[in-house]
Amino acid sequence: MDRNFVIDVLRIVACIGVLILHVMGFDGSLINTLFYYSGTISIPLFFMISGFLVLHKKDLNVRYILK
Repeated sequence: MDRNFVIDVLRIVACIGVLILHVMGFDGSLINTLFYYSGTISIPLFFMISGFLVLHKKDLNVRYILK
C-alpha cells in the first residue's frame, strides 16, 4: 500500500483536535464550545484512522496484535 498523505493530514488534524480538547475548558462561550465539540469529534476520528492503518499492514500477525 502506498502512503496516503490525506490520511496522514487527517490524523494530524485529529491529534490537534484532541490536544485542543484537553487544553480548552468548557465555559459556554461560542469559541470554546466550537473547540470543545471539534475535539470530541477528533477522538473517534483518530482511532478510526489508526485502526484503518493497522488493518492495512502487510505483515499483521498475532505477535504484532499482542504487542
